[in-house]
Amino acid sequence: MRRPLAAAALLLLTPAAAAQDWALCDGLRPVFAAGPERFRALRTEEVWTSAEVNRASITLPGFDSCYVDQVTPTFWCLARPAERGAATAFGDSVRGRLDACFPVLTRRSWDEEAEPGVRRFVSQWPLGGERRLRLIERRRADAGPGAVFLYVYWGAVRGG
Repeated sequence: MRRPLAAAALLLLTPAAAAQDWALCDGLRPVFAAGPERFRALRTEEVWTSAEVNRASITLPGFDSCYVDQVTPTFWCLARPAERGAATAFGDSVRGRLDACFPVLTRRSWDEEAEPGVRRFVSQWPLGGERRLRLIERRRADAGPGAVFLYVYWGAVRGG
C-alpha cells in the first residue's frame, strides 16, 4: 500500500505537474467562495447578450475566457485551441488536473451526440447537493478545432 502512495506523492512533487495542478485548484478557490451568491462577485460589466452572461473578472489557467451566467447559478470557462486535436489534449489535461484537485470525488464520464457531427465528452465531479463541476469537450466529426468548457454549477440548473 505504501509503494503506490509514495509513487503518487513523487509524481505530485514533479515541478511542472505540481505547478499546473495547483494553479487550477487555486484558481477555483475564489469561484467556490463566490458560488453561494450566484458568482455575483466575479461579474464584470462586460455582457455577452446572446448568451446572457457577464464576462468574469478572473480566468482559470489555460482557458481563453470565463463567464457568469445571468440566469442560473453557473460560472463557466471556455478554451478554443486552434489546432486539430488540441482540444482533446487540453480536455485530457484539465480532467487529470481536476482529478488531482479532488482525489476523493468520484468522477462520472460519458459521451453523447450534441448535434449532428458533434460529440460531447463529459466528465462530472459531484461537490455535494446540487453543486458540481462539469468538463465538456466538444469534438467535431470533420476533425475541425474543438472546444473545452468547464462549468461550476452551484444549485439547480435547468436541463443540467
